[in-house]
Amino acid sequence: MPERVPGGDQVWDGLGRPVGAERLYSSPRSRVWLADLGERRVVVKQVVDGADADARYARELAALRLAGARRPPLVPELLAADPAVRVLVLEYLDAEPGLPDWVSFAAG
Repeated sequence: MPERVPGGDQVWDGLGRPVGAERLYSSPRSRVWLADLGERRVVVKQVVDGADADARYARELAALRLAGARRPPLVPELLAADPAVRVLVLEYLDAEPGLPDWVSFAAG
């Protein structure tokens, strides 16, 4: 059974409701899902509780907005945000041939 992803009506009314979601591995400080919105896939990230959760959410939201405003953008598009439950919805990008493997690069 698909897992329910968090987010209020202001998020899902604008994008469409997820019809399927798969929980992905993430750090203990967040929860991440790959979700289907009909024909579109998105990544949903929720910053989870902790003494600094609101501050971490605010920093990540600000960073995504700033990096997304660059041309070309430096991050996937921020599609929606719900500060009440600290959720960010981002466009899903498939890896393209010829692009660096950033995970391996960052780990190296």
